[in-house]
Amino acid sequence: MGDEDPQVRAAVAYLPAWLPEEATGSVAAVGELLVTETVSGVTAVAIVVAGLLSVGELVPLLRDHLGRSDPLPRWAAAAECRAYAGLGPEG
Repeated sequence: MGDEDPQVRAAVAYLPAWLPEEATGSVAAVGELLVTETVSGVTAVAIVVAGLLSVGELVPLLRDHLGRSDPLPRWAAAAECRAYAGLGPEG
């Protein structure tokens, strides 16, 4: 996930969503991306993947993005925090 090209970082960040059984090996890398990424689209992908992995330890990192000024990661964080809290469309 450390490639210079943001499109490559986004694609690599998306991979754990396809392999949830490997979540434990991906949590640290996704968490690092949530802290260090500067491109909003890549950050939003990492936020969605963190939510899909349903790993509680990443929730504080998701919440950190709720108060940031960039709207794309903020929206992604709001959606994933809501989903993680069990507040899906039904409730």
